[in-house]
Amino acid sequence: MALAAVLPGLMPMSAPEARQVRYEHRVVVPTSGIDRDQFHAESLERNVNALAARGFELTALAGGDGALVDTMLTRGTAGRLVTEHAAITLAVMARPVAQAVVARTYRLLHVTERESVAQVIAPLGAQGFRLALAEHDGEIVHLAFEKTDGDAAVEYREFRNRGRASWMDQLLADPDVRARMTRVVPVALGAGIVELGASRPEPGHVQWLSKPTHAFETLTAPIRDLAKTGYRVDLVRRRGPNDLDVLLVKPAGVSTSPAVFDLDDGPWGSPCGRGTIAGAAVGPDGDVYCASDTSGTAPSNRGLDLTVRAQPSASGAVLFRGPTCDVLAGLSSARPASARLAFAAQLEQELASQVQPGFRVTRLLAAQDRNLQARLVAFTTNAAPRVVSGAPADRTPAPYFRAELDTPGDDLARQREAAINAALEARGLEAAPLWVELDGRRGRTARLLGCAPTRLDRETAESAARGALIGEGLGDYRLDSRVIVRRW
Repeated sequence: MALAAVLPGLMPMSAPEARQVRYEHRVVVPTSGIDRDQFHAESLERNVNALAARGFELTALAGGDGALVDTMLTRGTAGRLVTEHAAITLAVMARPVAQAVVARTYRLLHVTERESVAQVIAPLGAQGFRLALAEHDGEIVHLAFEKTDGDAAVEYREFRNRGRASWMDQLLADPDVRARMTRVVPVALGAGIVELGASRPEPGHVQWLSKPTHAFETLTAPIRDLAKTGYRVDLVRRRGPNDLDVLLVKPAGVSTSPAVFDLDDGPWGSPCGRGTIAGAAVGPDGDVYCASDTSGTAPSNRGLDLTVRAQPSASGAVLFRGPTCDVLAGLSSARPASARLAFAAQLEQELASQVQPGFRVTRLLAAQDRNLQARLVAFTTNAAPRVVSGAPADRTPAPYFRAELDTPGDDLARQREAAINAALEARGLEAAPLWVELDGRRGRTARLLGCAPTRLDRETAESAARGALIGEGLGDYRLDSRVIVRRW
């Protein structure tokens, strides 16, 4: 994405300065309890935008092995073919600490092979949304379009396979598109999106290079030769168990490039330690395959190898390690999204403890290694962030997401629950996190969840919860306290 004007008062940072910036990361998942793609997608986008308004940038969408992402996010398959999974994912967002930030807005699309997006992306581009992220998750491609105040309109066009003409054949046969193409993003095996700019005399081009995984690095020489004529790596994709594809795009008007691409593979978290990573994929053998531009003052990259497994101490929930008190408190919720939120909370803790100062997450891929161990590999970089213009972000504390009460007919209960939890938060209790879940229309019970450092703090929290219920006219509700007293 092209760099926009600088936020007033915020100067572009040089690479050494950028590497001193510390980032806080948030992991966002759908909080809806309704097992339908539409509700999950709306919930994820709403939660992402709640953080984006506070200056968080969407930096990664989980991709890789779709079946493993299903397991990690407890994505259901009810009402779908066995081979299909819900078109939802988890998002990683980052915000620099003690730095000026702008507000952003995102629109997320989760595209399957059969879905056309032409009618959706055209108005997004006209409104100033720019395609910021694209990640493959099994048979689904997750797309994130980003907007800040003052972004100019951009045109997008979708191409789909028709008869014997592939979408790329059609793209390359269209002289207007070739004269204006700036970016190409495959959104399925049979479709792709082209970003268009001003017409240029030098037409653009696009091509794939492919190799088996064991010969991936032999593509380095031909890719470097193509880079000299203006091509860049836009995607590294795993195809089948043993093949890798590299997408190369030559934007219109470009005839040369200083880019020097290195292709690398190795054990989880170790390859592509230097350069701007242009594409990455995870193989079934426990290796990561990536391409990075090492020209100029190249940034450093560090990979995180995160394993997940069912945890007996958390009733079999899939987590990174034994649960802390706040994760156990989340799992004690009766709502469907609770396990997903517990997984996100632990991933957030892993990132907080393992991402080095000055680095931020840029990719997150799931795969199973040769020992059948489920893993997530996170890519982090200390490259200077994109500098964008826009309205200053709201710096009030970022929201803490909870499992939603979103079943039909529970609107009033949901409003009351939000008011009760706002009242609890305003008390500033020692017991934290702490929240109440109402059972909607099914009964008259309020479940109090959270952690407390002592029994006295738990009793104080219970008293505060009863007061909040009375304040909302729910004094006759039975308080079911599940607050855990921390023992570690």
